Amino acid sequence: MFCRRLRKNTCSSMPIKQRTKAQYRICTARNVFVLFLMILAMFIYILLNVHQPTTSFVLRNVQYLTYPILKIIRYLSVRQLSKYFHPLTENPYFYVADMECWPGENVHVPFIVKTQQKLVTAQELQQMYKENKKILDLEARRVKSTNLSISILQDVFEHELRYLTPSKTHISWLAC
Repeated sequence: MFCRRLRKNTCSSMPIKQRTKAQYRICTARNVFVLFLMILAMFIYILLNVHQPTTSFVLRNVQYLTYPILKIIRYLSVRQLSKYFHPLTENPYFYVADMECWPGENVHVPFIVKTQQKLVTAQELQQMYKENKKILDLEARRVKSTNLSISILQDVFEHELRYLTPSKTHISWLAC
Protein backbone atom coordinates (compact mmCIF):
# COMPACT_ATOMS: atom_id res chain seq x y z
CA MET A 1 0.00 0.00 0.00
CA PHE A 2 2.76 2.40 0.95
CA CYS A 3 4.63 1.47 -2.26
CA ARG A 4 1.61 2.27 -4.40
CA ARG A 5 1.14 5.64 -2.74
CA LEU A 6 4.84 6.30 -3.03
CA ARG A 7 4.82 5.44 -6.75
CA LYS A 8 1.99 7.85 -7.32
CA ASN A 9 3.78 10.52 -5.35
CA THR A 10 7.28 9.94 -6.66
CA CYS A 11 10.06 12.47 -6.94
CA SER A 12 9.01 13.90 -10.26
CA SER A 13 5.24 14.03 -9.76
CA MET A 14 5.16 16.06 -6.54
CA PRO A 15 6.48 19.51 -5.87
CA ILE A 16 9.42 19.50 -3.47
CA LYS A 17 7.48 21.40 -0.79
CA GLN A 18 4.76 18.72 -0.55
CA ARG A 19 7.11 15.76 -0.05
CA THR A 20 7.40 14.18 3.34
CA LYS A 21 10.79 13.54 4.86
CA ALA A 22 10.49 9.77 4.17
CA GLN A 23 9.64 10.36 0.52
CA TYR A 24 12.48 12.83 0.21
CA ARG A 25 14.94 10.34 1.70
CA ILE A 26 13.73 7.52 -0.57
CA CYS A 27 13.97 9.73 -3.67
CA THR A 28 17.40 10.94 -2.68
CA ALA A 29 18.61 7.40 -1.91
CA ARG A 30 17.27 6.18 -5.24
CA ASN A 31 18.96 8.99 -7.14
CA VAL A 32 22.27 8.41 -5.33
CA PHE A 33 22.05 4.66 -6.07
CA VAL A 34 21.38 5.24 -9.78
CA LEU A 35 24.22 7.75 -9.95
CA PHE A 36 26.53 5.28 -8.20
CA LEU A 37 25.62 2.51 -10.69
CA MET A 38 26.27 4.83 -13.63
CA ILE A 39 29.67 5.89 -12.29
CA LEU A 40 30.58 2.27 -11.53
CA ALA A 41 29.56 1.16 -15.03
CA MET A 42 31.63 3.95 -16.63
CA PHE A 43 34.63 3.08 -14.42
CA ILE A 44 34.45 -0.61 -15.38
CA TYR A 45 34.03 0.26 -19.06
CA ILE A 46 37.04 2.59 -19.03
CA LEU A 47 39.11 0.13 -17.00
CA LEU A 48 38.42 -2.72 -19.43
CA ASN A 49 39.16 -0.62 -22.49
CA VAL A 50 42.29 1.16 -21.27
CA HIS A 51 44.10 -1.12 -18.83
CA GLN A 52 45.45 -4.06 -20.87
CA PRO A 53 46.29 -6.41 -17.95
CA THR A 54 42.73 -6.09 -16.60
CA THR A 55 41.30 -6.72 -20.05
CA SER A 56 43.45 -9.83 -20.47
CA PHE A 57 42.53 -11.11 -17.01
CA VAL A 58 38.79 -10.68 -17.58
CA LEU A 59 38.88 -12.22 -21.07
CA ARG A 60 40.92 -15.18 -19.86
CA ASN A 61 38.57 -15.90 -16.96
CA VAL A 62 35.25 -15.16 -18.66
CA GLN A 63 35.94 -16.75 -22.04
CA TYR A 64 34.88 -20.26 -20.99
CA LEU A 65 31.52 -18.89 -19.82
CA THR A 66 30.59 -17.45 -23.22
CA TYR A 67 29.09 -20.59 -24.73
CA PRO A 68 27.02 -21.65 -21.67
CA ILE A 69 25.67 -18.12 -21.21
CA LEU A 70 24.70 -17.80 -24.89
CA LYS A 71 23.14 -21.26 -24.78
CA ILE A 72 20.98 -20.23 -21.80
CA ILE A 73 20.00 -16.97 -23.51
CA ARG A 74 19.06 -18.89 -26.66
CA TYR A 75 17.03 -21.43 -24.67
CA LEU A 76 15.12 -18.70 -22.85
CA SER A 77 14.53 -16.63 -25.98
CA VAL A 78 13.31 -19.62 -28.01
CA ARG A 79 10.85 -20.49 -25.24
CA GLN A 80 9.57 -16.91 -25.22
CA LEU A 81 9.38 -16.61 -29.01
CA SER A 82 7.61 -19.95 -29.40
CA LYS A 83 4.70 -18.50 -27.42
CA TYR A 84 4.11 -15.88 -30.11
CA PHE A 85 5.37 -17.52 -33.30
CA HIS A 86 4.80 -20.93 -34.81
CA PRO A 87 7.93 -23.03 -34.13
CA LEU A 88 8.31 -23.97 -37.80
CA THR A 89 8.26 -20.38 -39.04
CA GLU A 90 11.34 -19.54 -41.06
CA ASN A 91 13.76 -17.00 -39.69
CA PRO A 92 13.67 -14.01 -42.10
CA TYR A 93 17.13 -12.88 -40.96
CA PHE A 94 18.89 -16.19 -41.64
CA TYR A 95 19.68 -17.25 -45.18
CA VAL A 96 21.80 -20.18 -46.29
CA ALA A 97 23.75 -19.30 -49.38
CA ASP A 98 23.29 -21.73 -52.25
CA MET A 99 26.30 -23.98 -52.39
CA GLU A 100 28.14 -24.51 -55.61
CA CYS A 101 28.32 -28.10 -56.85
CA TRP A 102 31.28 -27.64 -59.18
CA PRO A 103 34.03 -28.25 -56.56
CA GLY A 104 32.90 -31.84 -56.01
CA GLU A 105 31.63 -32.51 -59.51
CA ASN A 106 34.71 -34.41 -60.69
CA VAL A 107 35.32 -36.33 -57.48
CA HIS A 108 34.30 -39.96 -57.87
CA VAL A 109 34.86 -41.69 -54.56
CA PRO A 110 32.17 -44.29 -53.99
CA PHE A 111 31.47 -45.45 -50.49
CA ILE A 112 29.07 -48.03 -49.15
CA VAL A 113 27.10 -47.73 -45.97
CA LYS A 114 25.53 -50.92 -44.66
CA THR A 115 22.40 -50.53 -42.59
CA GLN A 116 19.42 -52.65 -41.65
CA GLN A 117 16.97 -50.78 -43.88
CA LYS A 118 14.15 -52.56 -45.69
CA LEU A 119 14.33 -52.75 -49.46
CA VAL A 120 12.35 -50.10 -51.31
CA THR A 121 10.58 -51.14 -54.47
CA ALA A 122 10.20 -49.08 -57.63
CA GLN A 123 6.45 -48.92 -57.04
CA GLU A 124 7.00 -47.42 -53.57
CA LEU A 125 9.29 -44.79 -55.10
CA GLN A 126 6.70 -43.95 -57.76
CA GLN A 127 4.00 -43.60 -55.12
CA MET A 128 6.23 -41.36 -53.01
CA TYR A 129 6.94 -39.22 -56.08
CA LYS A 130 3.23 -38.89 -56.91
CA GLU A 131 2.44 -37.80 -53.33
CA ASN A 132 5.26 -35.23 -53.19
CA LYS A 133 5.57 -34.24 -56.86
CA LYS A 134 5.60 -30.45 -56.39
CA ILE A 135 8.30 -30.45 -53.73
CA LEU A 136 10.48 -33.03 -55.44
CA ASP A 137 10.32 -31.33 -58.84
CA LEU A 138 11.18 -28.01 -57.25
CA GLU A 139 14.11 -29.33 -55.20
CA ALA A 140 15.68 -31.70 -57.70
CA ARG A 141 17.50 -29.39 -60.06
CA ARG A 142 19.47 -31.91 -62.09
CA VAL A 143 19.25 -35.57 -62.85
CA LYS A 144 22.14 -37.37 -64.55
CA SER A 145 21.52 -40.67 -66.22
CA THR A 146 23.14 -43.10 -68.61
CA ASN A 147 19.74 -43.35 -70.29
CA LEU A 148 19.47 -40.36 -72.66
CA SER A 149 15.67 -40.15 -72.36
CA ILE A 150 15.97 -39.18 -68.68
CA SER A 151 16.95 -35.55 -68.03
CA ILE A 152 14.67 -34.43 -65.19
CA LEU A 153 13.23 -36.19 -62.15
CA GLN A 154 9.79 -36.42 -63.72
CA ASP A 155 11.26 -38.54 -66.53
CA VAL A 156 12.47 -41.10 -64.01
CA PHE A 157 9.12 -41.75 -62.43
CA GLU A 158 6.86 -41.39 -65.46
CA HIS A 159 8.68 -44.21 -67.26
CA GLU A 160 7.64 -47.70 -66.49
CA LEU A 161 10.48 -48.49 -64.14
CA ARG A 162 10.41 -52.16 -65.04
CA TYR A 163 11.63 -51.25 -68.56
CA LEU A 164 14.75 -49.63 -67.18
CA THR A 165 17.45 -52.23 -67.06
CA PRO A 166 19.15 -51.87 -63.65
CA SER A 167 22.49 -53.14 -64.89
CA LYS A 168 22.55 -50.70 -67.85
CA THR A 169 20.86 -47.61 -66.37
CA HIS A 170 22.42 -45.41 -63.73
CA ILE A 171 20.53 -42.39 -62.38
CA SER A 172 22.03 -39.72 -60.09
CA TRP A 173 19.86 -37.10 -58.49
CA LEU A 174 21.79 -33.96 -57.59
CA ALA A 175 20.09 -31.61 -55.18
CA CYS A 176 22.18 -28.59 -56.14
